[in-house]
Amino acid sequence: MREVSDADAQKAFDWFVAEGMQFHFGTNDAEDLTEAQVLEQCRMYIAAVRLADHFGCETIGIQYQQGLKDMTPASDLVEGTLNSTHRPPVFDRDGQRELFAGQSIPHFNEVDECAGLDAVLIQRIHKQLNQPVETTLHDLRWGCPDASGTTDDYVWVFEISGSAPAEHLGGWKQCHGYRQPPMYFPKGGSTLSGISKPGEIVWSRIYVADDALHMDLGRGESISLPAEETQRRLDATTSVWPIMHGVTYGVTRDQMMAKHQANHVQVVYANDAAAADEAMWTRWHPLEARSVTMAASHFIGVDVGTGSARAGVFTTDGKMLASAVQVITMFRPKADFVEQSSRDIWRAVCHCVKTAIAEANIDAASVKGIGFDATCSLVATDADGNPVTVSPDGNDDQNVIVWMDHRAKEQAARINEGEYYDVLKYVGYKISPEMETPKLLWLKENLPQTWQRAEKFFDLPDFLTYRATGDETRSLCSTVCKWTYLAHEQHAGGTGRWDTSYFQEIGLEDLAEENFRRIGQTVQPMGAPIGSGVNATAAAELGVPVGTAVGVSIIDAHAGGIGMIGAALEGVSPSASDLERRLALIGGTSSCHMAVSAEPRFIQGIWGPYYSAMIPGMWLTEGGQSATGALIDFVIQNHGASAELQQQAESSGKSVYEVLNDRLDTLAEGKSVPASLTHELHVCPYFHGNRSPWADPSLRGMVSGYALSATLDDLALLYLATIQAIAYGTRHIISEMNIAGYRIDTIFACGGGTKNRVFLREHADITGCRVVLPKEPESVLLGSAMLGAVASGEKQDLLDAMATMSAAETILSPTRGATETYHQAKYDVFHRLHDDQLAYRKQMQNAPQ
Repeated sequence: MREVSDADAQKAFDWFVAEGMQFHFGTNDAEDLTEAQVLEQCRMYIAAVRLADHFGCETIGIQYQQGLKDMTPASDLVEGTLNSTHRPPVFDRDGQRELFAGQSIPHFNEVDECAGLDAVLIQRIHKQLNQPVETTLHDLRWGCPDASGTTDDYVWVFEISGSAPAEHLGGWKQCHGYRQPPMYFPKGGSTLSGISKPGEIVWSRIYVADDALHMDLGRGESISLPAEETQRRLDATTSVWPIMHGVTYGVTRDQMMAKHQANHVQVVYANDAAAADEAMWTRWHPLEARSVTMAASHFIGVDVGTGSARAGVFTTDGKMLASAVQVITMFRPKADFVEQSSRDIWRAVCHCVKTAIAEANIDAASVKGIGFDATCSLVATDADGNPVTVSPDGNDDQNVIVWMDHRAKEQAARINEGEYYDVLKYVGYKISPEMETPKLLWLKENLPQTWQRAEKFFDLPDFLTYRATGDETRSLCSTVCKWTYLAHEQHAGGTGRWDTSYFQEIGLEDLAEENFRRIGQTVQPMGAPIGSGVNATAAAELGVPVGTAVGVSIIDAHAGGIGMIGAALEGVSPSASDLERRLALIGGTSSCHMAVSAEPRFIQGIWGPYYSAMIPGMWLTEGGQSATGALIDFVIQNHGASAELQQQAESSGKSVYEVLNDRLDTLAEGKSVPASLTHELHVCPYFHGNRSPWADPSLRGMVSGYALSATLDDLALLYLATIQAIAYGTRHIISEMNIAGYRIDTIFACGGGTKNRVFLREHADITGCRVVLPKEPESVLLGSAMLGAVASGEKQDLLDAMATMSAAETILSPTRGATETYHQAKYDVFHRLHDDQLAYRKQMQNAPQ
């Protein structure tokens, strides 16, 4: 406890207050509850969580009554908080990693080890059954018939000195903190008091008798009684302690007390009577209990890319059993305008999830968690989640501004001209029109009716979790990377903050005046469980059980990052220092280049540093190319030999890329440097602007070396030169990162490009880095599934999921010697093309138009 800082204790206390817990403070420390006592309890709570993490405990007991009562305030507030799933966040001593995020850590009173065993058994089984996991170890105080006449049942007084979780009392706003009675607790301390909510319960107790473990188990109900009867029962016991009005089905007072002479009984809620029966039956039958705890669990990863939605079903060790894909519709009402429909996207997601479950041939009940990733596109809805148009066409179904939409170039340029450095230094000192605040500003200035009608703005990944759960929690990943949220700045009750002054100065002051309710007031780390999981409507649409855990979402590229960057190489898992030698390259329509570091690194023109936006507790640096797969396809589809290529691909049963790669092999026969086929052909790849490190969306593509010929061989050479140009862009990004302190020598690659051997060869040779391909090629889907695994509690945290669900398979080494020399010359030309374009622009800036 003494190692817990005052600041950390204060944050925990502030969290309680922000959540609405009512502390009843006084000024006399000997008789009243004081804030100082509660702060000591906050220290105890943080210390307990850190100890549980350090020793790998699933449950923890505090030896208070016979050990600490004369040294420190009571442990009861701590016990109840540990038993709560929703509780103050606790980080490790370095403040980098949140411990047991979204999980309860069952506390067993008075270090009753049998009670601890009971709580662990309950938590494991209830997780598998998608039932509430929070437990209270109550004292069986006494009981009597209900004096109010509300029920004819015998009603027990289940009352404990303070270890009831907030969930049992109806949430933190229903919880009261009173001083513990001085006769029992000389140092004071707060209770966690309240009246247990009505609902179906399972009660149990495990104990030792005749040198063997025994378990009593039964069903019951927590009922509501009138205030007068409740107060009578409190006054007859201890009025400042939490109480449950318990009815035990089919078990009398004498039967309960005669079976085992102890007054402890464990209580857990269930979703309904049938669910409570199932939970009790599962625990009672050892073989069935064993089958539940050992049964295979599955996790679903959902990925919404630019052109399609996908879903994959994964095992606990990261093996994909099946996947499904569905094309989504795209609208282009004007140049630089790209739009989609959230309804169309959700329909595609539901189709993919149901299809993937069917293809995997698993029972949907085995799906314990689901994670969502998507492109960082902007979604507008009304208060009920219905679409609100973002289109000049006025069609409400077109309510998504796709990430690659560049309509907000003017707004981005205007923002970059201002002095908003506190925010801009975390996006490479330049905001991009692909980010959300310029797009929001465009909507406000150009579609005022939409601005008035829209009650919610989401990043697409967060819209998907909202659609699945009804909960508006936003992700640290999306808000930090695309919305200027400052995750590294802590505040009471949460992580990070919005910069009010930034929004006021750029013209979005109304969002700040509304306390940011339209863009997110609750922001959580990736994989944290959201609300109560999948709601009934979404469960029917997705084909998964109600209550299936849903993890806080992530951007699609970042899902690929967590899906592979933490994999062991040559049997050794990476340290924090090792991670600074790795780059995650996620290729698709565009490409993202992500690296992480323990300390922030500010790099001109490269996004970030973003705190905890991919790996918890580490700073993310994010480079990117606005068009990679899209550029290769554009070059192929708009060449004079495109039709001939397509015909050859169809007749040979190969892809167009395989046909071109085979043609390059033939053309390179006899050459010591196959890449030198492009000796006279050079491409500047900025056809859709440059995301990094120039951060200039106005740049355009260039080709030097065209001949008056359009044969299939000409297309093959242009295709190779384009791939090389993309790889030179990656080299440029890595170079800027390494200048800033990284030591990147290894690229972990996933996405469409990794299926192309020429793409991989050129990236290894041009960057000089070894290229690692993951065992599971669908790293984006895997990363998303990891979020579901963490949310379900099957994985302790994201680092645990990364270590146990991902692995490396193939390592490609770069070619040195003449190949290296050739690419250095071409790399110099690559930079010259950029410089020449700027020179042309300067030459023409005063010419008549």
